[in-house]
Amino acid sequence: MCRAIVDSMNEGAVVLDAAGTIRTCNEGFLRLSGVSTGLAAGASFYDFIGQDEMDGFLDFFYGGLDGRAGRTELDIRAADGRTIPTYVSIFPLKLAGATHACMVITDLSDLASVEEELEHHEKELRVTRNFIRRIADTTPSILHVYDLKKRRTLYSNDQVAKILGYTPERIRDEGPGMAGIVVHPEDSPNMIEYLKKTASIGDSEIAEIEYRARHASGEWRWLRSRHVVFNRDADGLPARLLASTEDVTEKKRVEEDLRRNNELLERMFSNINLMIAYMDTDFNYIRVNYAYAWLNGREPEFYTGRSHFEVFMNPSHRETFRGVVETARPHYAFMDPIEYSPRPGEGMIYCDWSLLPVREADGRVGGLILSLVDVTEHRRAREEIQRLNRELEERIASLTAELETATRELERYRERVKG
Repeated sequence: MCRAIVDSMNEGAVVLDAAGTIRTCNEGFLRLSGVSTGLAAGASFYDFIGQDEMDGFLDFFYGGLDGRAGRTELDIRAADGRTIPTYVSIFPLKLAGATHACMVITDLSDLASVEEELEHHEKELRVTRNFIRRIADTTPSILHVYDLKKRRTLYSNDQVAKILGYTPERIRDEGPGMAGIVVHPEDSPNMIEYLKKTASIGDSEIAEIEYRARHASGEWRWLRSRHVVFNRDADGLPARLLASTEDVTEKKRVEEDLRRNNELLERMFSNINLMIAYMDTDFNYIRVNYAYAWLNGREPEFYTGRSHFEVFMNPSHRETFRGVVETARPHYAFMDPIEYSPRPGEGMIYCDWSLLPVREADGRVGGLILSLVDVTEHRRAREEIQRLNRELEERIASLTAELETATRELERYRERVKG
């Protein structure tokens, strides 16, 4: 399931080992890089980085292997020689006992064009009804007049041909049957209910609906229509509606990609073994993942709104936390003794931990990310090895002393025999 989600992402995803070799990647990375599936696995990621950016990338990459999640802008060299501007996020990932770097790569050139188009359409939605009438032949949206009683489109501008592939004459001549040709069968009941509601809207009201429409080529496109009353009948009821319709297919695709990406990130956050907590600058928990909550045998919801130092029982760290907020510099600690409210039967544990500031747009620190790795067993194993080494050294010293004593006794015996 996770693999299917990752492969459906627009973003590229790639996992590198410590040597920078690609261990696995998704379809998004193959599209972005122009490399075939057979050539990607086992290739060096360094081949996709220009020499002028190599030093910066290596610092970023090794930081990820060291456990520091990060983000940066990076130019990727595609197989056909193109340079693609990207935004790269990196975080460590444990696979088969070894630390790998997982990177999510977003193609900024594509996002920039989508954002520009969305901004363009949003501006068009703000135009008034009178202005729409004046620029009916030049607007990028479909403008049409719909007759509620006859259930047919009386007028469409030329944009209908550009967006849906039908001429205005075809839309008009098909009459009521055009809805059955254009509107997706699953959206048809909703469209019927929507048109019933528009029959009672006020002059200042704007009705809105999103639905799928069939292009003349057979492709399904997402449209957003906004309707206002064009004129009323003798009884004062809406007779005709003026509608502005735009193509929001790309926006829908971006939203779906973001939803899938957020779902993937949510699964990673919830299931990763690394203990992670996000808190505000007063050290109150905003959110923790399951690994962090499990440390105290709690559910993640238990922590929300609580002070970190209600659970984290070492007050000496408070100054360290304040220092990160004031200086905006991260803090790292290794094999640090941690006095959490212990799990049943356990006492102090030892952790490698880091505290990373999260900056706002104005540069201020707006939050903190605390991540911990429980290295208690590693420390205990090291202490056990040290104890065994001491015992071995003591045993060797004892045996050496015994051997020296035996040697002296043997020498005295030889001297007696010679005498």
